[in-house]
Amino acid sequence: MLYVGKATDLQARVRSHFASDQRRRTGRLLRQLDAVHHRVCPGPLTAAVLEGRLIRAWSPPFNRQDTPNRQGTGRHRPGGVPGAADGPRPRPRRGRRRTWTAEQLASDPVDLLTPLADEVRVLADQQRYEEAGAVRDEADRLRGQLDRHRLVASLIGAGRVVLAVDGEGEVVLDRGVWIGGHGPAGEDTLDLPEDHLDDHLDDERDVVARWIGAHAGAVRILEVGSATGLATPARRIPELTELCARVPASASVGPAA
Repeated sequence: MLYVGKATDLQARVRSHFASDQRRRTGRLLRQLDAVHHRVCPGPLTAAVLEGRLIRAWSPPFNRQDTPNRQGTGRHRPGGVPGAADGPRPRPRRGRRRTWTAEQLASDPVDLLTPLADEVRVLADQQRYEEAGAVRDEADRLRGQLDRHRLVASLIGAGRVVLAVDGEGEVVLDRGVWIGGHGPAGEDTLDLPEDHLDDHLDDERDVVARWIGAHAGAVRILEVGSATGLATPARRIPELTELCARVPASASVGPAA
């Protein structure tokens, strides 16, 4: 197995590798290609789960080359983010991403986002707008992580959950992990490989949470095992602009670099 991917239009996806994609790695893939195999999934959520399980089971070489640096997407190194009181920060290195522990992601989002708001304000006051934009992007990424962490935690706490997904039928989750489903016509959906699944439960929960978060309007909850349902914290995750507005204009502005 060289590569695993998902597509809504399989013919167009395969054709693109032969016609429009000129990347060097694609040429290497095509030279080794012998056949293209596919499995029809009842819908995109099941396809996303199947893609992740096949990649983990087979470790295709071209998926490894295609995987970006995912620091901070589930396994986070500890450490806080200095705020304005620590003075101006050096220019961030390109490609380096800040990371947060699971414990930090479970804490008050204001405590995590306020240091980034402080930093944006200081850099903007120093007219270091490119760096301020980079910190703003980090804050947006952190907000996404906080949202997914909350959804994953709610899926784990909910136990067995049955979802009705538009165009896909029923999807059954157990603590956020796909365990089965029924297509729109009531037929059983395909069996998914479970090789090494126990070692990658957090990865699959993250895939499921990302998909549900991006397609919430297409999902209805039919059954839930927990008495509290899919409960998430009442405290909302604030926008960075809201926190920037709270920072005093004179907050620890040092000389421009």
